[in-house]
Amino acid sequence: MKVEGTKLGRDPHGHYRMQFAEIEVAGGNLAAGRPVSTSTSYEGDGWSRTALTDGQTRSAPG
Repeated sequence: MKVEGTKLGRDPHGHYRMQFAEIEVAGGNLAAGRPVSTSTSYEGDGWSRTALTDGQTRSAPG
């Protein structure tokens, strides 16, 4: 599966962002545990590439 953003908003620092808590493929969670590749990624504060397919639908506890 490929996700491509074409109209991203800027954050307060002028950076473009696209954030996902979880990616799930229809027909069952076919993405579960699969590798994820990105051109760039913020890894911290509960966000990471591996978290996209870990089965958790919340980005952070709470």
